[in-house]
Amino acid sequence: MNKKALFLIFIFLTSSQIALGQNYLNSEKIKDFFVEINIQKNGFIFVKEEIIYDFGENLKHGIFRNIPLDNLKIKILKITNELGQPLPFKITKNNNYLNIRIGDPNKLIKGENTYKIFYKILGGLIFFDNYNELYWNVTGNEWNVPIEKSAALIRLPEKISIENMDFNCFTGVFGSKEKNCNFKVNENGDTIFQSNKNLNPNEGLTIVLRFPKNVVRMPTFFEKILFDQTNYWLILMPIFVFFYLLMIWWYKSKDLEIKKPIIVQYEPPDNLNPAEVGTIINQKAKPKDITATIIYLAIKDYLKIKEIEISKNKHDYELELLKEDFVTSQDLKEYEKEILKKIFYINDPTNNFLRKKILFLN
Repeated sequence: MNKKALFLIFIFLTSSQIALGQNYLNSEKIKDFFVEINIQKNGFIFVKEEIIYDFGENLKHGIFRNIPLDNLKIKILKITNELGQPLPFKITKNNNYLNIRIGDPNKLIKGENTYKIFYKILGGLIFFDNYNELYWNVTGNEWNVPIEKSAALIRLPEKISIENMDFNCFTGVFGSKEKNCNFKVNENGDTIFQSNKNLNPNEGLTIVLRFPKNVVRMPTFFEKILFDQTNYWLILMPIFVFFYLLMIWWYKSKDLEIKKPIIVQYEPPDNLNPAEVGTIINQKAKPKDITATIIYLAIKDYLKIKEIEISKNKHDYELELLKEDFVTSQDLKEYEKEILKKIFYINDPTNNFLRKKILFLN
């Protein structure tokens, strides 16, 4: 076989591979690209994209959705299939694009697959002096497959008469002035844009909607902060720490304002019992305050505390009630009476004393 024949065979095989690869790619397409855009009163936008992607017989893991940022802040809320089941995805940023890789890297798919992308936008509206404007590339121009059908529905926070709105749309490659599209307003006041042709690879649908100024306001500073806390954590963290410490001080360590001179006392005030002093110091009652009260009641001859030997090297304490009329005593405070009731009554405080002694085990 001469060199000329070998060259012709090489050209034939190369051309066949190129044609095969082209057919392989052309077998993929987007059958439907529908976007629902909900404009909120505070200027935020909620977007729901529904993409029906046909892989044909090609085996793939999923799709890439690239969204140009252009001073936008985008928060992806969730991505599901047509049944609402969550799909795995990964987000990266590259060259002013938000790149979303959707699909399971361990699973191959083919044929028609539906992708529903839900996200929130800050900065999607243009606020002019006399009107507000939504200028939005519905499909994007980054798809290397054709789009057979594309449309967008825009819902405002309130119904506006068509005379107070202005519409426009474009089709084709980036920067194209082609207007092979149409728009209408349905009975609910929602605006629907639709492409009149199949979009070729790297072609897209762009829509423009102008509406009165008072329909939507600009987001406030704090609304912008709450939209994406990760970008404002340096601002938010000191604020949260301040209010957290303020709450601790307010509920646990707040000092009362004293207008009189402070006199130093080295002993508890005469009108306070041990439990009351401990509660003031600790800001709450603790078990040791109850123990102090029991000893204090023994000092006041309401109790008798006796150490008893249970076994070798083990001792416990026995309490004996000395005054059964403590309930009517004017010498005791209510919490002291409650402690005696808990010790010497058995379940039902309306009964007489069932026993006068109780053993406290270590």
